[in-house]
Amino acid sequence: MTSHQKLDQSLPIYFNAEEVAARLRKSKRWLEGVLAEDKRRRPSEQLFQFHLRHGRTKVWTPEALTKLQAAVARESEPGGALAGSPRSTVKASGTVTVQSGLADARSALEQVLAFQSRPSQKTSHSKNAAASKAKSSPKRQAKERRVLTFPSQQPTT
Repeated sequence: MTSHQKLDQSLPIYFNAEEVAARLRKSKRWLEGVLAEDKRRRPSEQLFQFHLRHGRTKVWTPEALTKLQAAVARESEPGGALAGSPRSTVKASGTVTVQSGLADARSALEQVLAFQSRPSQKTSHSKNAAASKAKSSPKRQAKERRVLTFPSQQPTT
């Protein structure tokens, strides 16, 4: 008995990822990849997120499966999110263009380039350290020479 068969009339019907992939005539790995890629889009631009979660497990109701099937069919058309070029044995070369994050990347770069850091007040440690030692050296020597005597150690007269 598969997970989508009803055990009781009060229980809803759910399909797991393997069953959904089989109904789409795709592999489970393909389905997981499409869902993961779609999840990286902004929530308003997501196309395939119709599943529910039971813990970590993704499950689909019959209605959600129908919506997913329609979305896959729609996005497989030319110009859709799944309408890639046919696979080729020729190795691709050149640069990869990613348009989804391009505006964000440009904006971040412009902000970094526009950022004017204030000149830090660098102090020369070698000059200050030498001057400090020269000035405090007599004081330090006086402290080192001073001997503390306790009442019990004072000579009695």
